[in-house]
Amino acid sequence: MLKLLLFSILLATFLLPAHAARMRDPRRALVSVLVSMAVAEFGYAFFLYVLYPRLV
Repeated sequence: MLKLLLFSILLATFLLPAHAARMRDPRRALVSVLVSMAVAEFGYAFFLYVLYPRLV
């Protein structure tokens, strides 16, 4: 389970900016990366706070 958590953070760290780099407008790409990373981090924090204690 811990490997999956680490892997999910690594995927979010590398894949979200790589996807946004394809956009033509740099400002829109930056906003897209910031929003998607914030959503990913809040989802990760929610998972750790709520779901992870139930699995361990």
